Amino acid sequence: MNVADLFDDSVERFADRPALGGSVDYAALHDQVTGVASGLWRLGVRAGSPVATILGNGPELLWLWLAAAQLGAVLVPLNPRLTEAELAPLVRHSGAEVVVTESGEARWAGGKIVSAAAVGYLAASGGPHPPVSRPDGAQPLTVLYTSGSTGAPKGCVLSHHSYTVPAREFTARIGLLAEDRLLCALPLFHMAGQSFACSGLSVGASLALVDKFSASGFWDQVNSNGATVFRHLGEMLPLILRSTLADEVDHSLRLVYGGGARPEVARAFRERFGVRVVEGYGLSETNTVLCGEPGRTPVGSMGRPFAHAEVRVDAPQGEVGEIQVRANPALMLGYHNDPTRTDAVVRDGWFHTGDLGRVDEDGWFHFAARRTDVIRRKGEHIDPAEVEEVLTAHPDVLLAAVVGVAGVSGVDIIAHVVPRSGTTPELAGWCRDRLADFKVPTEVVLVAELPMTATSKINRSRLRAAGGSSMSERPHPDELRARAHRLREHIVRLAADSPGAHVGGSMSSVEILTSLYFDGVLRVDPDNPTWADRDYLIFSKGHSSASYYSALAERGFFPVSELDTYKRSGSRLVGHPSTSVPGVELATGSLGHGLPVAVGLCLSIKHDSAPNRVFVVMGDGECQEGSVWEAAMAAAHYKLDNLIAVVDRNGIQEDGPTEEIMALEPFADKWRAFGWGVVEVDGHDVEQLGAALHALPAKESRPTVVIAKTVKGKGLSFSENTNTWHYGKLNAELKAQALHELAVSNPGATR
Repeated sequence: MNVADLFDDSVERFADRPALGGSVDYAALHDQVTGVASGLWRLGVRAGSPVATILGNGPELLWLWLAAAQLGAVLVPLNPRLTEAELAPLVRHSGAEVVVTESGEARWAGGKIVSAAAVGYLAASGGPHPPVSRPDGAQPLTVLYTSGSTGAPKGCVLSHHSYTVPAREFTARIGLLAEDRLLCALPLFHMAGQSFACSGLSVGASLALVDKFSASGFWDQVNSNGATVFRHLGEMLPLILRSTLADEVDHSLRLVYGGGARPEVARAFRERFGVRVVEGYGLSETNTVLCGEPGRTPVGSMGRPFAHAEVRVDAPQGEVGEIQVRANPALMLGYHNDPTRTDAVVRDGWFHTGDLGRVDEDGWFHFAARRTDVIRRKGEHIDPAEVEEVLTAHPDVLLAAVVGVAGVSGVDIIAHVVPRSGTTPELAGWCRDRLADFKVPTEVVLVAELPMTATSKINRSRLRAAGGSSMSERPHPDELRARAHRLREHIVRLAADSPGAHVGGSMSSVEILTSLYFDGVLRVDPDNPTWADRDYLIFSKGHSSASYYSALAERGFFPVSELDTYKRSGSRLVGHPSTSVPGVELATGSLGHGLPVAVGLCLSIKHDSAPNRVFVVMGDGECQEGSVWEAAMAAAHYKLDNLIAVVDRNGIQEDGPTEEIMALEPFADKWRAFGWGVVEVDGHDVEQLGAALHALPAKESRPTVVIAKTVKGKGLSFSENTNTWHYGKLNAELKAQALHELAVSNPGATR
């Protein structure tokens, strides 16, 4: 059976039952899907045509997946949180002829670009069913690019059977009913999300799609959708347990299914909320192959194999070995255009998962660890989960992740720990009392959060890459001063080797940017600039792009060598910041716009109960704009304590001193009068800046403004405290003088 036939069968049996949300029944959903399929057909999509999507969880992605099934096309759903640099090679590798994005813009992708709104129009318009024959169940339906928590992306080619074969067995095993409503928080660009949706559709259940998982908003999502079944992965259940403050919660949930919950977590979830937790096991390459049975499976077990899947552990009974799955109709067809990788994991008719587990005397399977996660230290094999269990048993620990990294004298065990708010748990002695000496972490790093994959699994690859103390220790002030020196050197070269630059404002903002990007203030990931939980920085004084680009390049958002293209034809490093540059959140330069945009962004973040903060770097001349004070009033009114403005108070603008052109003083008192927390610092003292920026907010439940008193053109004798070098181009003589002055003032700094 193919997915289109599975869906049609449910439409025939459950035409009037709700299928999507509470308002779209199966008959209506079928009409919507057919409308989308008809539109894709008119675009030239045929059997085997790859269609890439860069969309979040929403009806558009579900329509496109089912429409591809009708046409015999191949859907390539990609993670919208990936950057353009990450997405482009995946789109090229997939050979996608049509690319669907939220905005309909992706010139880099090639092919035909379609917006989500256009897909919605097709769904609403309906249309005749395209003149195609249904694909065979063994034909490809999806290419899922997976890197998960362990490595480089691979394109799993999955057939219709990859979904339809496990769906029937899964629904029977866990008792899924037409009356159920499934809370679908896992992304539909991931196997777990797709297989859960397919299983629900196969029995006539209703799907409640939510854009992203929210631990703090979980029970609101459950009850607003009337959800009865939820699929979890990774750290979702621990996060729900810890973020739910009430001892008792009224809810509609009857069952949670998923993978990755430790036994004590599953027990706590059932005891506290009265909801049974059933565990299973599967990968993108296999879909679900093991599944528990409500009321029968021992806590901590992943269940037993489905009828279609022969599963074994490559070790004697009771001992830990690799979990392997015999080739079957649901197994992936291979990795897309990658026979070498395919042959590496499918050997002698068995798929080698790379996961470790054991089978007990009653035939129940138990997960042990990913082989790549096991730490080999001093001749011993250490399971990270065992150490993490000890750490999370501490009353002041919320989450923990343990990885092995190369140390000076062997492998170090680094424990990354999220403590409860306001606590600094002492964990060395705690671990020594409960673990063998070779299992005790070499280092405990306290962090605000752990990096997660799109499916809420801990991203251990990023933790291993980060190493140890670099994540927790702030740099020495001398390191920051050396970094500021390098930024000034970059600015001099940009002003000399390009048509020109705003030298004065760029030089005055150097320590501000240094503190934000290099003193551990901003939570950003240069390898994933669109990370959902990042802090936003809006560089509102966009004319000073020379300092901004230099900071982004030094931070690793793009190669430092690309600074050589500043303002050149074809370069993305244009005179005012462009969002085509990784790390740039907003195209700026029109003064007075940054703070109003930040206020709207902060309101959205507050609405979603998200962890992000928004920093705005502004010029003082910009504060003569009325829009700034309108936004300041709104920010205080809405108590946006996630908003931080940093004002580069250099006192000089293009036409002269700010106090002569439009007086701002008493500047700090004006911000206080608008209800802001105010901090005044020397804007060239990295220690003062760091102290202020690490103690936010300055006033409880209020936005903060840091007034950084700076010197226009700081660091160069000919540009300091003058508007002459507000903008200009350095000739060869001035360039040499500038670099000499910087070298003399910073003799210990290295470029």
